[in-house]
Amino acid sequence: MPHPAEIAPATAGPAAAALYVGDVMHARLKPMGHRFSYRVMSLLIDLGRLDQADRLSPLFGVDRAALYSFRQSDHGPRDGSSLRDYAQRCATAHGIDLTGGRVWLLCYPRLLGYTFNPLSAYFCYAANGDLALVIYEVRNTFGDIHAYVLPVRPGEISAAGLRQEQDKLFYVSPFIEMAMRYHFRVAPPGDS
Repeated sequence: MPHPAEIAPATAGPAAAALYVGDVMHARLKPMGHRFSYRVMSLLIDLGRLDQADRLSPLFGVDRAALYSFRQSDHGPRDGSSLRDYAQRCATAHGIDLTGGRVWLLCYPRLLGYTFNPLSAYFCYAANGDLALVIYEVRNTFGDIHAYVLPVRPGEISAAGLRQEQDKLFYVSPFIEMAMRYHFRVAPPGDS
């Protein structure tokens, strides 16, 4: 798999997929304090070029068994159908046309067939290269999934990244009440 530095901006670039290595930290203050941090490896994959991604390495497979793999049935409607088409349907419901633009999915790859994606993010670009929409797929430990589909509004992107908000509409954990609001802050795909 290419290193993330080998990916150009989402409007162009030779790599159909890349790996990002980073850290995940979680902290909870109540009802009792709990904190953990660990290293993770995330997959960034161009949903319009899955066939190219499948050929990047013998260790990686798209919709097939491999040491590391990506399965469309893990995301979206979870029926194995095209996730690129799913993203377009989500965008169309918000009056956005992604024709000619790329859709990148950032998620955890399967390792030896196993994965858990508590949060996956689709970065949906218009034909002109502008980030038009982000789909945040949230999962809980019961296997349920909910998509927050958020068009990118003027003023939400800055040097600090993309900042979006959404009322919580999906049960995730007994430690987090439903009457809450998510504040997403994310850097769109880049070199790191």
